Amino acid sequence: MSRLSRSVSVFVIFAIAGCTQSQTDGFGFVARQNTGFETQVAHYDVVALTDQTAHLDVLMQDVVRKSTRKGIAMGAAVGCGLTVLSASNAQNCVAGALVGGATGGIMGHAAGKRDVARRVELVSANALTKSIRKTNDQMETITIDLPRSLAAQDIELADLAREKAKGNISADAYDERLNQVRAERQKLVEALTMTAAQAKAATKNLEHATAQGQTGLDWHMSATNQLARDVASARSQITLF
Repeated sequence: MSRLSRSVSVFVIFAIAGCTQSQTDGFGFVARQNTGFETQVAHYDVVALTDQTAHLDVLMQDVVRKSTRKGIAMGAAVGCGLTVLSASNAQNCVAGALVGGATGGIMGHAAGKRDVARRVELVSANALTKSIRKTNDQMETITIDLPRSLAAQDIELADLAREKAKGNISADAYDERLNQVRAERQKLVEALTMTAAQAKAATKNLEHATAQGQTGLDWHMSATNQLARDVASARSQITLF
């Protein structure tokens, strides 16, 4: 037999052996029969996914913070006639009023009238853009990894159900693993539910800033709205059994 023929024969043997020992979940995962491989894959993926959703939650909290209207002396700024809110001009306004009395207030009002065409900066649009993009990147990762992890768990539970039916594992052992999967998925649901609520809260914050006069937040509102929809869509993929 030639070297080429021997190589082909060996390849065919391995291919046939592989077909009899494995199955795919349609996402590139291969679950080996009776080796515990599928259990390791499902556990690793869900642990990693839980970390990913926790990180998404942290990133979304940052978006909420940065979309929250600056709480600096709105009343003082209005009293000074200022239309541009920032830490510096609010402090200068208050300081001027204390030093100059009524005169300072009048001068502040006049300065405010001259600046009437400028934006009311209630949130930092640039800082918010960076946070939203980081959150979007994290959400994209979860969108890819979530169906893979759920599919791996489904394969594992199906294999365990067959083993239970054959009498190879006890009903208690099967129920124990099923309860673990439920708990893992519940954590994912809770994290995604919280993140969706935060995305909606960020959108409301931006709507409020826009109503107060800040411009240039259309992309930010659209992005947080989309995040809320994407997170809700991911949440809907998770079955708790």
